[in-house]
Amino acid sequence: MLIPIITGELPPGASLSEIDLTAIRSAASLARAVRPVLRAYEAELPELTMPSEREDIRKRAYRHLVEIFKGKGVEEPEKLAEAAIELIEPLLAGDEKQAMALLEGLVHED
Repeated sequence: MLIPIITGELPPGASLSEIDLTAIRSAASLARAVRPVLRAYEAELPELTMPSEREDIRKRAYRHLVEIFKGKGVEEPEKLAEAAIELIEPLLAGDEKQAMALLEGLVHED
């Protein structure tokens, strides 16, 4: 008898019904019986952030980007992280001119 125990948290948006128990049962073709036990749980989707939290998110994103750029060996990670944060608004708004101006300003400063 084979008893696979599936534990843990599923990624946000995934549900327990997406686990293919038939495939698990058929994978153990030599066992007399297969009894999968599901102890996994569905993750809750994160709540939408309120505008008052936007500044905090920008600060966290900035710190995270600085760490990433430092890990990649970028010479001025703070400057590049700040430019990446500034690019978010024009890109989301579809303002190509402002996005290009920010990128060109970044290139010409070097």
